[in-house]
Amino acid sequence: VYVSAIVTDQVHVRLYPNPVSKGEAWYVRWDVPVATARVKVYSALGNVVFDQVMENNSAIPISLSSGYYSIVIQSDIFFEQQTLI
Repeated sequence: VYVSAIVTDQVHVRLYPNPVSKGEAWYVRWDVPVATARVKVYSALGNVVFDQVMENNSAIPISLSSGYYSIVIQSDIFFEQQTLI
């Protein structure tokens, strides 16, 4: 699974490590003054495979099989979406 940095409307969201190995945790970090945000991961079929309120710079504790995923990170002041391959 490959992840990348997202830069939109002065909000920078970083997903790392890149690439992530199967079974390895990956992390989400944003550069706005918000302590928590809801993180959702969707499969290519649109099924939610992860949905949790996370603290900034937290590990996302899921293991993903190879494929396409969409990640949505949302707080009271920002919304970001990225495709994971």
